[in-house]
Parts: sequence; C-alpha cells; structure tokens
Amino acid sequence: AFSTETGDVLGRIYTGGQPASLALLPDGRTLAAVSALDNRIFVIDMDGLTLRATYSFEGLFGFGSILALSPDGSYGYISSTGTGEVIKFDISSGNEVGRLKDLSTPAQITVTKDGGTLVVVDTSANEVVFADSSLMIAKYKMTAAEVYPGANFTIFNKAVLNSDESYGVIGSQDS
Repeated sequence: AFSTETGDVLGRIYTGGQPASLALLPDGRTLAAVSALDNRIFVIDMDGLTLRATYSFEGLFGFGSILALSPDGSYGYISSTGTGEVIKFDISSGNEVGRLKDLSTPAQITVTKDGGTLVVVDTSANEVVFADSSLMIAKYKMTAAEVYPGANFTIFNKAVLNSDESYGVIGSQDS
C-alpha cells in the first residue's frame, strides 16, 4: 500500500500467494486480488490493510484471469484458463455458484449493465463468447477469424461495449 500524496509505502499486505490483478469492490473499501497460478482470490480490507478472506477454487488461474463483477457487486466471474471455464462465485462468501464450460482458454470477461450477459474472450479459439450469466451457458459466439483471418486475441484483449450496449469493440493482436 502506498500514499498517493507522497509515494511513501504505508505497509504490506501479506497474502501467502501471488496477487496479480486487483479489483475494487463496490463498497470502495474492499479489494479482491486474483492470485495467478494458485487459483485463489484474496479479499483485502483497504482501511486496515489486512487480509480478510481467502477463496480457493478448482481450476487454473493465469495472468489473463482478471476478476469481473456483476453490476451490484454480489457475484464475481473469473476465468480458469487451464480448465477452459469461467467460474461464478458469491463475493461475500466465496461460494461457487456455477461454471461456464467448454471454452478453450478464456481470459477477459465483460459483464453487461443488467448483469444478464457475460462477454468472454476465448484466446486460443480467437472467439468472443456470449453467455447467460444466470444459467452459465453459452448463447452464441463471434469468431473473428471468419471475418478477418489475421485476428488474434490475447489475454490483454477485452471486449468493450458502447453506452447502450448495441455493439462492442475488441482489439486484435493481428498475427
């Protein structure tokens, strides 16, 4: 933790893992840290700079496993690149709620404003998968290579939706 006014280090928060990506939860006082390569999410109290909870999951989180939240912040979605799944879990308890299966190597996840749809970038398949977030099943997909053969999605490419969510844009690391 560091001061934004001086740059001074305020303390360290020991997790016992390998925190890679961080997400601020809707209360503005709690942070979730995805631990790459050991399938855990750490819940951190930002005021006390302490580890509040550790959630463990069956799967394989990579550096592209970046936490996405439902609009109300009650659910988290995390990609398990090693098992080809997206895991849905309760943010307050860490209990798993469901899994979107049969993906290749999912990475970035975008959640629609109403929380009803997950837009998942499947990097090996070079696809964007649209899934029902309550049922955790794929509805349809967009395969970019069918339109542009040079398309290449990586763990850094995230789908971004316009303000009324009538279309989206994704970057491509053209091969």
